[in-house]
Amino acid sequence: MKTNIRIAALLLAVLFICLFTACGAKEPAKVDLTAVKEAVFAAGKFPEMTVRPPEMVYDFYGIDPETCPQLFDYVTEDGLLAEELLLLEAKDEALAKQYAASLKDQLAVLADNYRDYMPEEYSKFTSAVVKQTGKYVIMIVSDDAQALYSEAAKLLK
Repeated sequence: MKTNIRIAALLLAVLFICLFTACGAKEPAKVDLTAVKEAVFAAGKFPEMTVRPPEMVYDFYGIDPETCPQLFDYVTEDGLLAEELLLLEAKDEALAKQYAASLKDQLAVLADNYRDYMPEEYSKFTSAVVKQTGKYVIMIVSDDAQALYSEAAKLLK
């Protein structure tokens, strides 16, 4: 009799373990930022762009590449134009939120500089998009930032 109770208790414990592990929060699907980048560039609204190396992203925005499994930053080849596309995956959502806030702050500083230095480029900063979705952050500086973000958003879900 005691053996039957022990077996029943053991089976009940295994059942609870299986039940609770199956109902755990699922990790959101990983986003391929290369595909997002290609979708944004396919819209054809950016001029010729060049990649900014991760160490320069750290120097410019304070984003540590070691905390970003995926990081892409493209700026115009013409240094007088303001267009930029930055995509990153942070190691967690809290860090992504921090990076998005930092990017917004830096854009405000850049906008102030462009207002006086190159007013014709200033509007690109006022229409810029910085969005965080989970662990992912996107920043688009362009006159068509919202349209470009619409293309990216399809893949950032």
